[in-house]
Order: sequence, then C-alpha cells, then structure tokens
Amino acid sequence: MGGDRVINIIPIKDLSLIRETITHPSVWPYVHDDDSQDIESYDPISPVDGIIEYLGVFIEEEFHGLFCLVKCNCITFEIHTALLKKCRGPIAVLAAKAVVKWIFDNTMCKRLITQIPEKNLLAERLAVKAGMTQYGLNPSSFKIDGVILSVKLYGISEVNHASSSSGRNGGDISL
Repeated sequence: MGGDRVINIIPIKDLSLIRETITHPSVWPYVHDDDSQDIESYDPISPVDGIIEYLGVFIEEEFHGLFCLVKCNCITFEIHTALLKKCRGPIAVLAAKAVVKWIFDNTMCKRLITQIPEKNLLAERLAVKAGMTQYGLNPSSFKIDGVILSVKLYGISEVNHASSSSGRNGGDISL
C-alpha cells in the first residue's frame, strides 16, 4: 500500500449495480435475514435523497462495494456494509474510515450507528476498527437460517470521530 491510490466515496443511484453488489455471493450471506426475499427476486430499496443513500467505494475508478446509509432522525443515521471480497482486510478498514469521514463531512449526521448480529465477527471487527464502540445489546432480535440471535449495537459520534482523526489533511484516504 504505497499511498498512490485513493479510496473515494461516491453516492450511487444505479439500482442494477446496487442489486448486483448486495446479492453477490461474497456479500449476500452477511446481509440477508429470514424475512429477506430470495436472492433471485431481491430488489433494493430505491435511493431517496437524505433518507436512504448508497455510497460506493471506489479505488481509482474500480468499484469495491457500497455502504447503505439510512436516516433514522435528523442527526442519527444507520449504516449497512456490502463490500465485495476484493475489499476485505486492511482495504475494508480504510473504506470504513473513509465512509465515516464522508458521512460526517457531507450530511447532518452527528451519530452513526450500526446493528451487528452476534455471530458476525467480521462486521464487528470492522466497526471497531472504523472507530465505533458497542453501546448496547438487543437480545433475541435477529433471525437468520432459523436461528434467533442477539444484535450488538455499535456507534460513533461526530465529536468522538473529530477528536480521533485530528491532524488529517483533506480527508482523502490513501492506500
């Protein structure tokens, strides 16, 4: 990672790209639940400016996945992750940090939250490395493959993000 490639976060509205990403075999197992449509008939919710947005992760011009941002109220937003297999490990961490920065810089968000089923250790590690902390547990609240799981609640406030990322210039994140 020589610092010459930059991760760009760009809002996307292309429903076919969004659908293709969410139903990708390396993503679908992490994003569906027992109430989801089957993969063949899945249609993503259309973006609604300021309410539901899809934020694409691009390295140079290559697409690496997306984050779905859902407005809960005027200052709290919930984020969902759908990163392709090529965007795992250290690249995923940089993408998550870039999207957190983009959200605080480009929306009214003051508190960013996510919900992680208790057995999704990959998502939990990513949330922590992006600066989120666990603030609660929603017991027996998620059903996948017939198993009921508790959901861990993670979040980060803009004030905490600002203090932990001081000293950056411009906000671009380089690989």
